[in-house]
Amino acid sequence: MKVQLQPGCLRLRLGMAEFEALQGGRAIDLTLRFQAGAAWSIRIEAGTTFAMHVVDGVVCCRFPSAALDELASRLPSRQGLACTSVTTGEQITVLLDVDVHDRAGKAARSSTKP
Repeated sequence: MKVQLQPGCLRLRLGMAEFEALQGGRAIDLTLRFQAGAAWSIRIEAGTTFAMHVVDGVVCCRFPSAALDELASRLPSRQGLACTSVTTGEQITVLLDVDVHDRAGKAARSSTKP
């Protein structure tokens, strides 16, 4: 998973294997650990509706399974999912994109190793 932060926007980019795991009901987690046990984490889940919340320091984004299936049906696509959350008066747009070349790129790199 790749994460990009911009004012009012959180962009999440998954590789194809991660996206397929998400569709299959598995949560996708990314944790960046700092010194002294501090960490920043994000979790993506499938569910019935879009939701974004923070629990125990983990930013959790839940995307509707139906929207994930719709995105899968039109891959490869430059247009992913865009959902909006309003928290404490701030509007945050969460974008979810899928890098369909991620799996092919890894396979190509590993096949060139001796």
